[in-house]
Amino acid sequence: MEFIYGIAFTVEFGLGTAILIGLFQNIWETAVKSKALFWALGWSAYAMSFTSFLKAMGDVSEAFEVATGVIQIMFHTFVLSYVVIYMVEHYHEDK
Repeated sequence: MEFIYGIAFTVEFGLGTAILIGLFQNIWETAVKSKALFWALGWSAYAMSFTSFLKAMGDVSEAFEVATGVIQIMFHTFVLSYVVIYMVEHYHEDK
């Protein structure tokens, strides 16, 4: 199971880095208008990668599990907020 957490760490760290260096900035125009949300996405991806790293190292305490759940909820909330902002801004363009 630690191997899977190691893979998750690599993917999440790469995602956080890609977001923070602006790789997706030209693709998602919303990033220019919602910079705080863009930064929150990047740093929460880093936080998720950190929790995956600690799980890969064998940390399975209950307090850590709660922290991991909270961090994952934060990341997914930021992702859904980002998608909603994008959809609202581009709703009229589709008609």
